[in-house]
Amino acid sequence: RSTQNNGYLSRFIEFLTYKAELIGKQVVKIDERYTSKTCYVCGKQHKMPLYRRDMTCDCGNVIDRDRNSAINIMIRYLSQNAIWTGYEHFAHNLRQTGLLTFDVSQIHPMNDITTRRNLHA
Repeated sequence: RSTQNNGYLSRFIEFLTYKAELIGKQVVKIDERYTSKTCYVCGKQHKMPLYRRDMTCDCGNVIDRDRNSAINIMIRYLSQNAIWTGYEHFAHNLRQTGLLTFDVSQIHPMNDITTRRNLHA
């Protein structure tokens, strides 16, 4: 957060966006709010202090909060991108992300930070 406060991150994003546009690419900004506190399986939001590194949800999901955040950011990108609205076809039943294997058929797409909607219809 201190990097954002100093403005270095925003300068990096501007530079990255500029360079991407030069070669015909696009930088997609994803809102990161609540991604580490929201269960990627069921969408329940938890109150978690920063010293807690694992998120344990009532649905049975137990995961490192940084991995949970990365999965939620991926879900936000895929669910806002019309090409990937059927992203379960992209992943089939299992896909490995780093050292984590998860069943994407259980993931509920995220429309925004407070509402989740089912795109499987």
